[in-house]
Amino acid sequence: MNSEYQKALELCQQEKYQEAIGYFDKAIKRSPRHFEAYYNRSAAKYRLMDFEGALSDIGLALKIAPQSADAWSHKGVVTHMSGKSHESLTDFDRAQELEPNNPYRYSSRAFIKAHIKDVAGAMEDYKKALELDPEDAISLNNLGMLEEQAGRVEAAQKRFKKADDLVRKDDEQLERPDLDEMLKEWRKEKEVTASKSATANIQQTKTVQVETAPPKAKDYVHVVKEVLTNKEMFREFVKFILNGFKLK
Repeated sequence: MNSEYQKALELCQQEKYQEAIGYFDKAIKRSPRHFEAYYNRSAAKYRLMDFEGALSDIGLALKIAPQSADAWSHKGVVTHMSGKSHESLTDFDRAQELEPNNPYRYSSRAFIKAHIKDVAGAMEDYKKALELDPEDAISLNNLGMLEEQAGRVEAAQKRFKKADDLVRKDDEQLERPDLDEMLKEWRKEKEVTASKSATANIQQTKTVQVETAPPKAKDYVHVVKEVLTNKEMFREFVKFILNGFKLK
């Protein structure tokens, strides 16, 4: 077992991405065709917003394993985050071709299509994702949002109701790593935004007291239910995803 690689993964779990990269470097030096090391080093660089480095590494990973749908999807995410959303669709298309029965390949591509205002294409992908996984509450809600924007209010309300029913029926179905990561990042961004806003208000006037304490910690399922059942929170969550799509 490559001990440097394992250490790098542990550091990533601790969000010590710069240190992790050093260990990934050692792992790759020991095993030059270590696909997972290239892939995860790319992910670490992505977390540090080194998109150029992340793209270089995922490109090297794909030379080793060109049939990896996850690698193509990750490349699409990094390409999108580097400001080339239209180009990223080629990568998401490749991931979908490799795994045509994986609903995530359609829903993730739908995020990007919605971001570039291809509403019809996004709807089509969400519908396909739901054909493959009818109980995906997130896709149901996202499709409902797009339908609502397109004036299909009745259809949208049906999507929202079904999503809410699914959450009440089985909270555990939403405990997926990709959603967990997005929620974590979303909460962080909310706290940072609130803090900045509070600081600005304090600088403007000394007579107004602003509450800056972060919200109390909530268990994971409760946060998911809030996002899915509170329309205002959900709109904000969807906006966050569309403007800052995070790694799966």
